[in-house]
Order: sequence, then C-alpha cells, then structure tokens
Amino acid sequence: MEILIEGCKAREIDKFVKKVVDILEKYEKYVIVSEYVTIFCCRDRPTQDIDILYIPYSEKHFCILKENLEKTGLTFYGDLERFFKYKEPAYIFSDFIVGSYKLYFEIKLPKNELERLAINNRIRIRKEDIEMYFSPIELQIAYKLWLGSDKDILDASYLYNLLKDKLDMKELKKLARLLDVEEELNKLTSI
Repeated sequence: MEILIEGCKAREIDKFVKKVVDILEKYEKYVIVSEYVTIFCCRDRPTQDIDILYIPYSEKHFCILKENLEKTGLTFYGDLERFFKYKEPAYIFSDFIVGSYKLYFEIKLPKNELERLAINNRIRIRKEDIEMYFSPIELQIAYKLWLGSDKDILDASYLYNLLKDKLDMKELKKLARLLDVEEELNKLTSI
C-alpha cells in the first residue's frame, strides 16, 4: 500500500532520515514508528529521535551495517549480543540538528505482536520525491490513543483527520479493541 501526502513539502529532516533508512534497507526491511510518522505527514511537532523496528538478516549483516553507517559519518552504538539475545535497542547518532538537539535513531527488534504487525504490514508513504516505510496508520492511531498523553492524542487526531478517507475503519476498530481504546477512538471519530 502507498499513501501520497499532497501539499506538503519535503523538509531537510525528511531527506536526512531517508538517507539513513536507505542504508538500513540494504540489510533488511525497516519500519518507522512513533512520532516521526506524523512529522513526515507534515505535522509541525518536535522530536529528537526516530524510532525504527528492524530485523537484520544476520549478525554478520549487523556488523556490516555498523561499518556502512559509520562510513557516512554516523555513530553506531549497539552490542551485537544484547541486540539479538536480549532485544536491547541499538542507536545511530548524527550531527543533524533539530531545534537544539542532535537527531538520533533508536533501532529495535520487534518484541511483541503489535511490533511484528507493524513491520510485516508496513506501508509506503510518499511526499514529493521521498518515500519511506511506516507503521500502518490504523496501528499508529490506535497505539497513540493507547499511549494517551496529550501529544499522543494530538498525533492520533492529526493522522485520523489527514488520512481518514484512506483508513481501513474495520482494522482501526479491531486494533482499538485489542488495545482497549475503543472509547478514545469513538471520541476521536465523532469530532
């Protein structure tokens, strides 16, 4: 599935994130989750990290990935054993400035059913000439409602209002039921 975001210019952060995920994709598929989904869809909101679910082909590819990222000036921090055995995140640090922070990437193996759903059902979102893979929007909305902070509710509302004509409402309701946020979804969809 592909979603085109129209009337939204690609920003420098989008171009930078695209360069990093292009390197990741050489070694396996990735999916971007959390705040950056709404940012890519042109919501003006700060973030200092990009959350990515990722499964490298092998430990060898994990090491090659590290070398290739570092060749581009990025700093990779992650312990091979801790990443694969204990599913601890790895980090990619950059010098790209967002506000007063340097942007970094948190790379995680999927740990649960929802994270596996996100990576196995990723969708391509495109704006202008940049396209990347993101968590299904229905999952993103339900998860943001489950997190429940003010900014997460605003993210869910933004995505719902921007993309409601492209959503699978049956799937969204199923995910809301799974995460026990049906009431929150009803409030969101009745506005």
